[in-house]
Amino acid sequence: FYLKNGYKVSFLPELSITWPDGKTKKTPDLLVQTGEEGFYVECKRAAQQTRYSLDERNAWAQIWAVLSLHMLRVAPWSIVDITFHDQVKHASAEEVIRVVDLVLQKGGGRVRNGSISVELRWVDRGPLERHYRRFSVRPNCPQHEFLVFGDVDSNEKRSIATIAESIVRAGTPDSILNIFVQDVANCVAAQWRCDHEISLGLRSKHFKSLINDAVTQIPPDKPGVVHVFYETRDGIAIEEMRRAKNIDNIANYDASGTTVAGVLMHAVNYYPLENGYQWAETTQDFARVPNFMDIYPVQTLMLSSGAAREVEGDTHWRQDKASKKPR
Repeated sequence: FYLKNGYKVSFLPELSITWPDGKTKKTPDLLVQTGEEGFYVECKRAAQQTRYSLDERNAWAQIWAVLSLHMLRVAPWSIVDITFHDQVKHASAEEVIRVVDLVLQKGGGRVRNGSISVELRWVDRGPLERHYRRFSVRPNCPQHEFLVFGDVDSNEKRSIATIAESIVRAGTPDSILNIFVQDVANCVAAQWRCDHEISLGLRSKHFKSLINDAVTQIPPDKPGVVHVFYETRDGIAIEEMRRAKNIDNIANYDASGTTVAGVLMHAVNYYPLENGYQWAETTQDFARVPNFMDIYPVQTLMLSSGAAREVEGDTHWRQDKASKKPR
């Protein structure tokens, strides 16, 4: 990133700087220079997801293991859209199945029972079956998601259960990566979310504490810049909340006793497609000095190779929200 912007970059060995008080502390990652002038850079990478998000996904996996078998038996080729209005860990597979059965009795549409809402629709089998007549598809890949749901959406949490009519192995017999489904005998799927305030609050964690850790690693003899890299894996609503929290917490962070000039937040999302992938990055800056972003004259996106289009004053999750098609 700094080389692209025309700087000389040196990696600093750990514990290689003695602070004015004589103590040896954790060292920043980089010394970035242009001519004789230089500044320190400390980089932090947030966990891919919060512990709560992982626990929530595990709770859903236990529900899906039972729900998918029920759907394969009583509602083949169906898709359920589930909203948990209480924490997912408080729901049981039996409770979800009860609501799914109510929707089936109704003949479709949306039903809420207690703290669970379910909407049911059917897989459009025509395009799926035509595709499988011509091609074999790896299970649970983006191509299969597209055939089942009608789109690929990395902002949604989705699960698919497929019964293969037959499979083919490409390569060695013991390979598990090259198993392809030749035809589908049965398939069901689910898309799910939780709108409970505890879930929303714990998944939209801000990064003030991570930034504070980084700030304490910048020695006082030179200016410093902090980068935080994180992935936007919990959907649009969560990133809207996280951005508001970051703005509130980081804008009010007291860095007056430090030499840190600014913080850059690099939010990244990965978009798997049927034939390839895309990515998007949103860079958010918090600065103590005017015209801080002028120190990046060529590129403000950390992951870009130079050909990526930059859009000022926007976020990739807002663009995703604007491009969503209503069902």
